[in-house]
Parts: sequence; structure tokens; C-alpha cells
Amino acid sequence: FFQGNPGTGKTSLARIIAQLLYRIGIIKSDLLVEVQRDKLVAEYVGQTGPKTQKVIDQAKQGVLFIDEAYRLSQDSGKSDFGREAIEQLMAAM
Repeated sequence: FFQGNPGTGKTSLARIIAQLLYRIGIIKSDLLVEVQRDKLVAEYVGQTGPKTQKVIDQAKQGVLFIDEAYRLSQDSGKSDFGREAIEQLMAAM
């Protein structure tokens, strides 16, 4: 949804949108859960799915904001599990 250089207000705008969605009754809370790649992606096989699901569950009543989400798709080698996090997020949608 949001693009821009650091400091351009992406997180602030996400907070405002969470509040608006709450006020009009689309979500149950104005909670904004802000995470980066390290909160979703684990180091070993089989750990990323549950780690990502835990964050999804924390944000279920509000909005999940993934700062620098593009980094999930940047493959940094054989032991990079960013794609697994993306798949878990897509399944939850």
C-alpha cells in the first residue's frame, strides 16, 4: 500500500488508517502491529511459518504493518525463508 523513503510518514499513515478502519467498524481494534522481516522470518526450516502465524494472530483484531515488506522476497541464499513468510501471509488473507 505505502511506498516512500524513510521518514516520509508510512507508519504514521498506517496508524491513521487503523484508527479509521476501527471507527467505521471494519476492524475490532485500532491496534497496529508493526514488524520488520526479522519478526517474520526464522533461521531454520520449519520455523518461519509458525513465527509468521504468531504475528498474524497478534494483529487479527487490527492492522498488520510490515515495514520494508519487499525484503521478504529478496532471496539471500539457500537458508532464506522469506518466501515461506509470504506464503503464510497469503494463506491468512
